[in-house]
Amino acid sequence: ATGTGNIFVRSGASICGNGVIEGNLSIDNGASLFVGKGSDLSVLTVTSDVSLQSGSYLSVKLNVNDKTSDKLMVLGHLNLDGILYVNNNDGGSFATGESYQIIDANSSSGNVKMVLPANPGEGLEWDTTYLGTYGYIRIVKEGTVGIDYAASGIGFSIFPNPGSHIVKISSPLISGNGDEYF
Repeated sequence: ATGTGNIFVRSGASICGNGVIEGNLSIDNGASLFVGKGSDLSVLTVTSDVSLQSGSYLSVKLNVNDKTSDKLMVLGHLNLDGILYVNNNDGGSFATGESYQIIDANSSSGNVKMVLPANPGEGLEWDTTYLGTYGYIRIVKEGTVGIDYAASGIGFSIFPNPGSHIVKISSPLISGNGDEYF
């Protein structure tokens, strides 16, 4: 679907689909934005700004078996301040180290306040550290969200995972500035 003009989704209402919205999109407290429709993975593109207010819902689907997801593309600024609902679309089992790019925004501020369901599986938790900046939600071992691996001297991390094209590896153990590209 394609539409033009600003869209305001009020409390109790929802908007869903794929395609392009040419204008601003504002999701109020108690309102929902569903990327896609049905079980097919989709991309919803908004050519201007998106504002997910506190108490609003952003719903995306993840296909765990092939590591794909819905994606919200924002060509303007994204204000991220709501609740993220993640739907395991194919029933696969999440594993530590997986990441899914569910947002691609020109610029952004904020982060989600909560992810539902509360965890992706036993002994795992959602890591939204890179959601506001890079659009990725990651699966990590329970209790490891917020560890600064570089400051703690623990090995290295690879991001994004799974990687494509260029992978940046940062480690305090690599000589030079700590950044190497492959």
